[in-house]
Amino acid sequence: MQIYKGLDIATNKITEDESGGIPHHLMSFVDATNSEYNIHQFREQGLKFIEKLSLSAGNPPMVCKRNKIETSIHASAL
Repeated sequence: MQIYKGLDIATNKITEDESGGIPHHLMSFVDATNSEYNIHQFREQGLKFIEKLSLSAGNPPMVCKRNKIETSIHASAL
């Protein structure tokens, strides 16, 4: 749910102050009215982003919750 723009309070999304300057990616980038966006698109975007970060920064740290989407991305990135 944190992928959707404008649902910050409902999803307990981290604020800019709370992030302490640490970049958080793949958050607030989908319009909440976009009913076409799906889990497969998120997974593909996540894998591409991880690959991009790995090429530019070596092995960037990745913190994820253990749900099906994030576990799938994490396993594919190894």
